[in-house]
Amino acid sequence: MKKVPTKVLSILLCIGLIAGLIPGVFATEPTTQTIEHNGVTYTLTITYSEEGQQIATVTGGGVTTSAHFEDDMLILTETNLVTKETTTTVKDLNEESEFTTASSNHNTRGYYSEQSQYFNVGYEVTTRSGVDYWMIWNSDNFAKAVNTPPVDLNLLKDFQEAVNSCCNYEQEFNYEVGSNIIYTVVNALSGVNGITAIASVLGLFGIPLAVATIWDNAQRAANLADFHYDHI
Repeated sequence: MKKVPTKVLSILLCIGLIAGLIPGVFATEPTTQTIEHNGVTYTLTITYSEEGQQIATVTGGGVTTSAHFEDDMLILTETNLVTKETTTTVKDLNEESEFTTASSNHNTRGYYSEQSQYFNVGYEVTTRSGVDYWMIWNSDNFAKAVNTPPVDLNLLKDFQEAVNSCCNYEQEFNYEVGSNIIYTVVNALSGVNGITAIASVLGLFGIPLAVATIWDNAQRAANLADFHYDHI
């Protein structure tokens, strides 16, 4: 599979581009956004240290996550507001991303097929003599060949629906972020889970809080596809 590039220089250049395109991204005054997602209200606040370092903080669902860039590292600090437990994650932005572009390991010449761009889940279907032949694969790139009958078609349709949802959310995310910085942003999101963490990372790029919910939905759909895969 083709790995997504992870050069920190491109990240810094993109941040500079964002600063030039979006008024106030690097302003000294804090900025705040609020949105509701899955019944929970989340607030994103952009602040700046005395040295001018940009810090994105997201609070919601009993969790606060802050993110900032430090040299070639992404620093994520998550605090549980109930237990007061704090966890800090340091991500080397030079490491290869866990995300991939569309895999070339699968034959997608079936009657119809779909594959996630970043989370890898996918399927292809061919029909011969009234029998549907399915090839399905999960986010770990494990694959199964199954036929209907005898496999329950409803199980496969649940998997298919989850994959389709993931792909739709990915397309929406790509559109909102833009082609100039999409892979740089996706690299930064590699290994990042949870809406507060996702939103804080995106906040460093000046990306609206609402876009974080799209990536969260794509991630959830991919996880659901994996769940259905395990039950087929």
